[in-house]
Amino acid sequence: MNYEKHIFILFILKNYFMKNFGCHYPTELVVMIMKCYYRDEWIDTQFDNFPRFDHVSYANILNLGAGIDQIIFKFILPKLPEEFTYKKICVHDLISTIRLCIDGCDILYLKCLQFFDCIKYDNDNTRIISYRLVLGHFFGESVPSKFYHHLPRNFKGIRLNDCKNSNITLFMRLHKIHRIIDVIDKEINVDKNPSLSKLELKNVIVSCHYVEVYQKNPYLVMHNETHIIQKIRSWNTFIVITHSTKNHYEFRLNDLPSQTSKIIFHSKQLYKIKGFILQLNDKDFDIGKITLDLDRKDIFFVDVNIPSNINCVVCHLWSNDNLGRLKIRYTYDVNMYGMYQNNQFERLDMTSNI
Repeated sequence: MNYEKHIFILFILKNYFMKNFGCHYPTELVVMIMKCYYRDEWIDTQFDNFPRFDHVSYANILNLGAGIDQIIFKFILPKLPEEFTYKKICVHDLISTIRLCIDGCDILYLKCLQFFDCIKYDNDNTRIISYRLVLGHFFGESVPSKFYHHLPRNFKGIRLNDCKNSNITLFMRLHKIHRIIDVIDKEINVDKNPSLSKLELKNVIVSCHYVEVYQKNPYLVMHNETHIIQKIRSWNTFIVITHSTKNHYEFRLNDLPSQTSKIIFHSKQLYKIKGFILQLNDKDFDIGKITLDLDRKDIFFVDVNIPSNINCVVCHLWSNDNLGRLKIRYTYDVNMYGMYQNNQFERLDMTSNI
């Protein structure tokens, strides 16, 4: 008996028990059925136009599962002439922007890639690199209506099962190749070298992590006609350049709304910082939790949950020694909301927390 026939028989058995025993049919049967025809799986998606340096490429995300919570980009870089070498690449050196659109609406527009950098190199070939984008940074929990749903409310990703009639498109813009290249001979000008402009990527693969992939049998696809509201985070990035003749630095964080729950700081000199205080309306604020990225010394996260009556946020930093000119980037999240209804998705204009 092949796999799909086996699943179809289980589906018939489930309907038989429901028809004859109502809600009292064996729950063990349902668990067995769900394990048989739902599974998590990485599936490759092809770009409609092959990615090129300094160009925009796009790929249509297939609706093959209940949801997507991660995306991996895999690049095979071209072989360089002997006088050039690749830098130790950060993702923002290679990728300029990443956009996710649902029915033409920007649901994710990401330019601050240095805050979510996790480039991995292949052990056997350093020209093969991959970048994992975790959608949990941008898609939060959901508030479903009171009905059974096999995808839990704490799922942090795109709820594909609830927007089957929507078109999901991924856009990616790459920088020029010059940003990721270094020279052995410092007298060579990378930006003006014509041979580099002709180099093309050997291959680019985007893989999506589908949660609960279902089989091709259309009778096994669950349909949802009630609405679900999901929290979605957008990120706003700013650059601060501050000077000090001492080891104390002070700067204002502009336009932070009350919905802000997390601030991420990024600087090449952050590892020299020994003290950190946030002041809200001129009063010290209990930061709660600072999360350090163990793989990097240039970034840390701060959980804030800024109250609604705050109109002034000031950051104080203390270093072990005088750093002189300090350049620091920060990004903060703003909570928005999206609604899944009638198998389609739409953005909501809401400012109150769910």
